[in-house]
Amino acid sequence: LWHPDIGYCQGMNFLCGTLLLIMAEEDAFWLLAAIVEDVLPGFYHPSLIGVNADTNTLHDLVAIKLPHVALSLEAVGLDRDSLCSVYVAWFMCLFNQLPSESMLRVWDLLLFEGSKVLFRTSLALLLLNEKRLADLATAVEQGMIHVHSAGTEALEALRRMPLDAIDSNLLVTTAVHGLGSVPKALLQTLRLHSTRRVLSGGNIEEVFVKQSRPLLELRGKEDDNTRKTLLASNAGAYVWSGDDAGNVCVWDSQTGCIIKRNNTPSRRRVCSMAATRAGTSEVQSGDDPDDP
Repeated sequence: LWHPDIGYCQGMNFLCGTLLLIMAEEDAFWLLAAIVEDVLPGFYHPSLIGVNADTNTLHDLVAIKLPHVALSLEAVGLDRDSLCSVYVAWFMCLFNQLPSESMLRVWDLLLFEGSKVLFRTSLALLLLNEKRLADLATAVEQGMIHVHSAGTEALEALRRMPLDAIDSNLLVTTAVHGLGSVPKALLQTLRLHSTRRVLSGGNIEEVFVKQSRPLLELRGKEDDNTRKTLLASNAGAYVWSGDDAGNVCVWDSQTGCIIKRNNTPSRRRVCSMAATRAGTSEVQSGDDPDDP
């Protein structure tokens, strides 16, 4: 087995099915490995800590980038848990609810730009449906509909948002150009806060507070292109970081050890496939609007 510690996770069936429809079986395997290991580390771990942390991060990001949407969702009675139950379906299946053209364009962006594309796509869907949510909030405020009924209707609208995103150009343009900057430093801060929130059911919050110094030391040694996702397993809490060259660094919070894996085969494979699809000899990275 390539990754026996991960095994099968709900959501993988949608990924595998889609990949097998558009590429050969071996290519589909290596692309799945790259997504699980490098693009979205921690998402498909049995603990699901990665995806749960990122859905909570999205919830906080909506309040920052789309405050009017956040107020509308609050007005119809949707709390964090209700919203994250919708967001986790978007993230786990990588928006496979989108029409095929829109979904594949989002996947192209995801493989080139990394996990921030999940946040940008989610924010774009909410922004494009802002009026629908605002109308529900207004109906509640005017007493035209009970808040419980409005919340149920809003949840159904949220679930249908990807299905209704027929115009792929509008979705991608909004995600890339219609939201302004989402700085990496902001995402890193929100992810750390969200991970503490997700893990606060036990005593791990205290562990992270006590060990914040080595965590900060590790973060300080990495360049601005590094992505970080926190995850937990039976062995304890980890910090995973991966740069665009495929270099992966893992820090075990229990032992304090740093483990490095340089340029994983799956990452090299997916970069090669992406470059071939783009018609270039190597992947070129342009100016990143989300750089600080």
